[in-house]
Amino acid sequence: MERNKINTFTNVDEYIALQAEQAQLVLTHIRHVIKQTIPDAEEVISYQMPAYKYFGMVVFFAAFKNHYSLFFGPPVLVAFKSKIKGFDQTKSAIKFPFSTPLPEALVKEMVKYVAQENKQKALAKKAAKSKKK
Repeated sequence: MERNKINTFTNVDEYIALQAEQAQLVLTHIRHVIKQTIPDAEEVISYQMPAYKYFGMVVFFAAFKNHYSLFFGPPVLVAFKSKIKGFDQTKSAIKFPFSTPLPEALVKEMVKYVAQENKQKALAKKAAKSKKK
């Protein structure tokens, strides 16, 4: 998505529809993989990108002019450092050129990891609150 354009969208369907055809195919596939991995996740738009919440934020994704990216918290990228070393990265994103197919198994593993971490933290927080009562 070009950042200098002001695109208005309120849901993931609209976000995907505003992208180039090549990006639409990839984004639709990413969406499917995430929903298949954590079917109870809430689909939202956050920071002008599609995102998924499951006991907290799990993952964001976006299309850019020459690549698509998946955004995770920096600790996740550290935890998966050896598995993502061949991909271009920032502090919180993994970048893939459109010519690179989505590494589906890796995405599933990372999404599941974050979802489980979020759930464990939420349950621990709830248990701690219960002990205080």
